[in-house]
Amino acid sequence: MLRKKITTKSSEHWVGILRKNGMWCEKVFNYNDLNNQPFMNDLQLKQTVRNSEGKEMITTRLPIQFNGDILTSTKAAPQVGEDNEKIYQQFLND
Repeated sequence: MLRKKITTKSSEHWVGILRKNGMWCEKVFNYNDLNNQPFMNDLQLKQTVRNSEGKEMITTRLPIQFNGDILTSTKAAPQVGEDNEKIYQQFLND
């Protein structure tokens, strides 16, 4: 029922109504549309990371800054189970 109503108008229409009523909201972008937004470059939201196999990937980063410093990392997220031994040694080894 809600889906039928929402799909009758554009995202811009619904965002406009919500904003007029004091609700903070924004259109949700797909990845391609997001990449084409000027703020992606203005806020330096892309970073290159490398996984444990040496493969480089471009991904997005959090927009959070601390004292004006942009937080980035060159290390990609580990594969499932990749860091289990390191975690075991650091936290569980007696």
